[in-house]
Amino acid sequence: MQPSDYLVPLPEIDSALQKKIYDSLAIGAKVRLTDKLLPSVVCIDLVNTQKRVCCMNLSEDCTVMALGLSDSHVKVFFFEKQNDDLTVEDLYKFDAEKM
Repeated sequence: MQPSDYLVPLPEIDSALQKKIYDSLAIGAKVRLTDKLLPSVVCIDLVNTQKRVCCMNLSEDCTVMALGLSDSHVKVFFFEKQNDDLTVEDLYKFDAEKM
């Protein structure tokens, strides 16, 4: 069996797409983080789904999540925003309290 029989070639990336990728990576270097300006992170763990989740989409503000399941059902979850005004010091205090 030849490698070309089972390997899928990567698609060609044109210069416009390369520029878009570069610009999206470069913007991360321009953002200055302070104790008042922290990055937003959302971590969601889907448990007990029995491998039925086919797709997932989050709203831009991460308050709504929709799951597409393999049995053609759609589940929608609504989240509440909490602790929107935390500072770095608050996070250090929180970590110290958990220890």
